[in-house]
Amino acid sequence: MSEKSVITTISFDADGTLWDFPSVMQEALSRTLLELLTLVPGSLAEALTVTDLQQTRDEVARTLRGNKVSLNSNPV
Repeated sequence: MSEKSVITTISFDADGTLWDFPSVMQEALSRTLLELLTLVPGSLAEALTVTDLQQTRDEVARTLRGNKVSLNSNPV
């Protein structure tokens, strides 16, 4: 009797293959900004644009490039 292989992991290259990251990011930032303006009217968020958020995201990405980052506040 032969052994059966068991698939334990499947990996996808999602960014740019399964979805268009720049378009998805722009839509997500736009909705985030709209939600922030709805939840906190009259805040400094009124001065922000999606372009501002993209520039900040790009700056953070450049700063963190090559570094291991955990966003988990309660690491296991």
